[in-house]
Amino acid sequence: MMRRSTRAARALTALALILSLTACGGDRTGGKSLYRHGLEVADVIAEMARSEDYLAMYGAIPEVAALAADAGQGDFTKTKAVYRITIPASAVLTLLGEEEGLDLKQLSPALGQIVQAKLQSAFITQINAQAGQAAIAAASVCTAQKLFVSKELTENTIYLYTYENAVPVAVAFTGGADGAVSASGMLVLNENFTQDAVQVLAQYEETLGIQVEEVKG
Repeated sequence: MMRRSTRAARALTALALILSLTACGGDRTGGKSLYRHGLEVADVIAEMARSEDYLAMYGAIPEVAALAADAGQGDFTKTKAVYRITIPASAVLTLLGEEEGLDLKQLSPALGQIVQAKLQSAFITQINAQAGQAAIAAASVCTAQKLFVSKELTENTIYLYTYENAVPVAVAFTGGADGAVSASGMLVLNENFTQDAVQVLAQYEETLGIQVEEVKG
């Protein structure tokens, strides 16, 4: 029993080190575009999904691991189209499921920024939720983050990377002080997005007022 516990502890320590080096590395040059930073996050996520060792170390249940592994078999080497998605503050009540009486103006500037940042993850989670609990779990297993400095980001935004033969990956960019940017990505395991992302995004444009534009690499 002690040997198993030691092995498990070593595996988790190794996993934490790997993720800190690959998914959360800082880029202080500021010369790389948001598009390229997002692609790097998407590449790490694809590697997570196709790695049996990673899924096993994370402790994913069979159904969730199978869903992630199936997504990992896709071809993430070439994008089909990339879309920039901006979510208005007016969508906060819908995405966060808050009471209608919530007044965001009563929040401090610092707390308001946190709420705005949560809008993006709530939007991606809502998309995966339409595919069921297993999709939410699989997407949460295969998430990656990256920190860097960039002057390109002027407001929080999401880049949706779509592929010819792979599920999409959504990367949320959140700005901080002095040009700091946090990029957080996850798989989009909603078949509707895989089949026709443009049509689904158009529906969100109508219901939530999001802004969508195609981004060229």
